[in-house]
Amino acid sequence: MSALSESRIDRRQLQALLRAAWKTDLRGSGNPMDPSGGGSGKVPPILAVMALKLFIGLGLGAVVFVVREPFTAAFLVFSTMAVFLTMTVLLEFSNLILRPDDYPIIAALPVGSKTFFAAKMIHLLAYVNALGLLLYLPPAIASAVANRNPLLLPGFLAAGALAATAMGLSLVLLYALLLRIVDREAMQRVLAYANLALTLVVYLGYFVAPRLLEGRALSAIPGFGSGWVYLAPPAWFAAIVKLLAGEAAPRDAAASLFALLLLAAAFRAAMSKLSLEYAGTLADTVGRDEPLRKSGGSGWGSRLLGLVAASEDRAVWTLIRKQFKYDNRFKMSILSIVPLTAIYVFLAVSEGRMTPDPFLGPPGDAAAGGSLLYIAAALFPYMITLGTVNSDAYRSAWVFYASPADRARIILSPARYALVWFCLPFTLLLAGIFTWYFGSALHAVLHCLVIYSIMVIQTRILTLMYPRIPFSQPPKTGQRTLYIFVLVILSIIVMCVPMGIVTAVGYGGYAGYSAWLAAALVVNGILARIIRGTLPRRAADMEFTAPV
Repeated sequence: MSALSESRIDRRQLQALLRAAWKTDLRGSGNPMDPSGGGSGKVPPILAVMALKLFIGLGLGAVVFVVREPFTAAFLVFSTMAVFLTMTVLLEFSNLILRPDDYPIIAALPVGSKTFFAAKMIHLLAYVNALGLLLYLPPAIASAVANRNPLLLPGFLAAGALAATAMGLSLVLLYALLLRIVDREAMQRVLAYANLALTLVVYLGYFVAPRLLEGRALSAIPGFGSGWVYLAPPAWFAAIVKLLAGEAAPRDAAASLFALLLLAAAFRAAMSKLSLEYAGTLADTVGRDEPLRKSGGSGWGSRLLGLVAASEDRAVWTLIRKQFKYDNRFKMSILSIVPLTAIYVFLAVSEGRMTPDPFLGPPGDAAAGGSLLYIAAALFPYMITLGTVNSDAYRSAWVFYASPADRARIILSPARYALVWFCLPFTLLLAGIFTWYFGSALHAVLHCLVIYSIMVIQTRILTLMYPRIPFSQPPKTGQRTLYIFVLVILSIIVMCVPMGIVTAVGYGGYAGYSAWLAAALVVNGILARIIRGTLPRRAADMEFTAPV
């Protein structure tokens, strides 16, 4: 390939790459009830991501009605947009930039590095702007209506598009630059922990921001009335809103100009030398991946469980531990629940009002602290089990299909792993918290026994709805959001509805508690019987369809 063709963007090749990428993204995820993952009714998973972002955008619109002041509203909206879009890119779209096996396949066509980089960048920026529009469009309309200033609508839309483009372009530059410094695996590990930090910021902001603002303008909050707020990038784009609405001060005009100049400089940097070296650098990372490190022996807990667990459980549990160590996508999906759980437990304890002892009669008003703990308990079974479905190494799942192992037990193993290694320790933590508030260790343990029984019910419902061989499904853009959005809502219902009834009316003494526990055990028994009767047949119909 000539140097001249390397330095140019081929329009025909660019269009072909983008068409292929978008066709792949718009493929449906199939019917979750179908063991093979197929089915006639297919919905593109990206639609679930878009629906979730629209829901968040509507919430931001409600916040804008309360805040009203344009700069404050724009600053909050663009800050929230930056965090949520970054999380979405790290969680759902990182493969748009980091997949190393694309270029060696298409380079022989030939496709130049600059064309390849442009396709990757446009692909990502299109998604970022589409999702960003869903986040800032409702606040834009709300701001124009609340302030009775129609100029705020085009101002919000223009500033939001620039902010989303700047965020997406910054991530592209960050990925491309980091690839020149560290290997791909190390970078993905760093990005996984960055996503964890962003998740913590989102959850903290959800609880802290309303208490901090209390309907005030941003300028009324200590530290925001001065020019220090303009050190934050969202303020640069919030200033554009004021500028286009005709309400800008001189520093708003300066901040707007700085944002535009920085955006132009970033685009020029991306399309210059960096784009020429991108494809080769990405391909080189395959050879620079970190070597596997020899792990130590199993702990005493693993050896003890190995004596009683089935051979299929031991094999899958070992694989899950290794995947957590080397598969950053899987690690990110598991770690994402940690900050939420920690915040829920902290807020529940710090509220000072916990669910009263349900054995001592009707406790009256439900306390928020107990509800948060129940929500945290509801999330564990689904988040852990769902995380074991998709993997970049899905082609290796052929070993499960070819082995003489019991395929139904293999499917059940991730749920058992979640119950033993995550749900059980969290239940013990709840027992300690409830012991402190109830004043009775016996009542706390008995109450947690019901909670754990409901967790088991959750995992069995999930197994019936979504039976899958571990790590056998390829990751699809937006697919994780689609299933989490549906199944987490279901999990909260399954856990919080019965716990809400207990909170409202109590157990009614030990006799009433026995009825509750017996009902939970009966439901578990029915679900177990259904699984034993249907899962082996559904597992036998599963076929390994991944290309090799």
